[in-house]
Amino acid sequence: MMIHKTQNDGDVTLALSGRLDSVTQSELAQELEKVFETKIASLTLELSELEYLSSAGLRVFLFAKKKVIEMGGKMKLVGANESINEILQITGYADITVMRKRGK
Repeated sequence: MMIHKTQNDGDVTLALSGRLDSVTQSELAQELEKVFETKIASLTLELSELEYLSSAGLRVFLFAKKKVIEMGGKMKLVGANESINEILQITGYADITVMRKRGK
């Protein structure tokens, strides 16, 4: 998995590509720990290049959501392809998905 971070003041975007599973979830968890070392206003996880999402990845999303709420910020998942979006819908994570990738 690859993670590309962009930050504009308190707004952080992490663009994820590849597979988010039990093998790679620790990479995202470590990156999120770094992000949460300072107060942020919003966290966006860009999922347009994410090919696979397992329950281990969903647990990291849940951790991030709880942490952002504790900080008084907002979190959103954007760009999910059809298969990732289906997983988010089934598991109840769609409430933090505000925008999906079109055409796929």
